[in-house]
Amino acid sequence: MANLQNGYSNKKQLDIVVVGAGLVGSLEALYLAKRGHRVRLYEFREDIRKTPTARGRSINLALSVRGRRALKDVGLETHMIKEHGIPMTGRRIHRTDGSTYVIPYDANTKQCIYSVGRNYLNSLLLEESEKYDNVERYFNHKLIESNLKKGSLTFQKTDTNEQVHVTADLIIGADGAFSAVRKAMMKRPFFDFSQKYIEHGYLELCIPADENGSKQMNDKTQPAKRIPKCILKSRSVVSENGFGCL
Repeated sequence: MANLQNGYSNKKQLDIVVVGAGLVGSLEALYLAKRGHRVRLYEFREDIRKTPTARGRSINLALSVRGRRALKDVGLETHMIKEHGIPMTGRRIHRTDGSTYVIPYDANTKQCIYSVGRNYLNSLLLEESEKYDNVERYFNHKLIESNLKKGSLTFQKTDTNEQVHVTADLIIGADGAFSAVRKAMMKRPFFDFSQKYIEHGYLELCIPADENGSKQMNDKTQPAKRIPKCILKSRSVVSENGFGCL
């Protein structure tokens, strides 16, 4: 079993259920496990480590100081930065006339953010949780009923339709935009909730390097001849490899 965080070994251990094993849920499970709590992690979808098909958003995460601090707390910062992260030093703005210019993130100290893959990071967090005997992972479990006052949940196995009833001292909802936990909380008295959709979406383009390994989108190549103007209003990230992602 991985080492518990200093100062928590003698405190009361809680039985905690985290609904959702995505980036937030799996990271939260590690934090709680380090404090010595029993953590059960339930996920509606399959284990991301065992499926070749990408799920959810494919666009990479931009890892800044807050994300790095969280990964450092669970012992994964160095691996993500050194082995997987792609440094991003600024934004390249594409004008509708085809010209571009770069806005550096930090012109003085040359700090940068890092591009990391969502699925890779999610898999890494889940893999790290395997080191803790006090973390249990259950995939293909859909939350169908909640009694938050009693701390009880009912899940349905999506592969067998079997129902599983569990209780917990603490329930944490990390199950995404259409959260079943939040839906249950909305039925509680005095629970306030608001939701607003932004008017913009996003479009991801992957533009490979040319035959020389250089970026194909720069001031000299006149990207307006190849890319619609509606896309040129987007912003791309300047990285140190041969790819540009809008």
